[in-house]
Amino acid sequence: MRFKWDGMKADQWIKGLILLGFGAFLLRLDWTGEMLLYVSPSLRIYARLSAYGLAAGGLLQLYLCAAPGRSRHLACACGLHSDPHEHSHEHSHHSHSHGHSHDHAGHSHGAPAGSVRQAMLYSLFLLPLLLGFALPNTSLAGSLADSKGINLAHAPASGGRAVQGPGQIEAGTDGFHTDLYNKDYAKLAEWLYAKPEIAMGDTWFIESLNALNMFPDRFEGKTITMTGFVYRQEGLTDSQFIVGRMAMIHCAADMMPYGIIAVNDSASQFKDNSWVSVTGTVARTEYQDQQVIQIVVTEAKEAKPSAVPYVYPDAGFAAKL
Repeated sequence: MRFKWDGMKADQWIKGLILLGFGAFLLRLDWTGEMLLYVSPSLRIYARLSAYGLAAGGLLQLYLCAAPGRSRHLACACGLHSDPHEHSHEHSHHSHSHGHSHDHAGHSHGAPAGSVRQAMLYSLFLLPLLLGFALPNTSLAGSLADSKGINLAHAPASGGRAVQGPGQIEAGTDGFHTDLYNKDYAKLAEWLYAKPEIAMGDTWFIESLNALNMFPDRFEGKTITMTGFVYRQEGLTDSQFIVGRMAMIHCAADMMPYGIIAVNDSASQFKDNSWVSVTGTVARTEYQDQQVIQIVVTEAKEAKPSAVPYVYPDAGFAAKL
């Protein structure tokens, strides 16, 4: 039996498999939790729904290709519909009238003339899909900081003043004064100040960093703990390094590195991009003509990064205090 290439059907099978492959890849990321390496938790539900939609579309496409009598209604890549019964009818009609046969309007579903072009087109989808399955999913840390620079959350010029002036309000009895636009950070600063130890964890990391830099005088000498990746950049001394975290707003495209300068005589023993947990006291320092906080380290040890080593901003943090 001679094999006959059906270009239309092969085209539809490949399209169905590509859709199913992308759906399966996204579902795998969701089930393993690695989806959070690419999108924020608030957008995870939309990525999950997209995965289900792609998988369902791929399965439907494959079903239409495999089900008897249904594949003839599919459109081929040229945009024309193929119906074997119509072709058979026209073939008989033209054979009877003209004594020879030919394809409908010169249209053939044999081996496509542009098969190389089609293969290149499909490779644009298949190559990233195969790489996605083959390569491990890793977080971005020092490499992104090299290209974007790290944000030390420089305090605004009016932040941290202990004297109430025009346009300022008092957030609480501890005297954290700020303007109307920063009152939420003043409220958070008061909440942090009441704790015996400031733990810079995953929750409210960016907000806490801004609050500390807004009121550095009030937090000077307070005990602080933090875990993050080690990063160094121009302007630091040999005894300084930055303990950093990657912050994601919506997806991997808008990530920004944040961090705090740490100072310790044994700083050189910690390699760049390694993870470290530090404990120390809050102090002030000057970096690139800006006043920022730093951690005077009393204890430091190597640490393992969390499964999802990113932090996420919380616009409604003040309402949860």
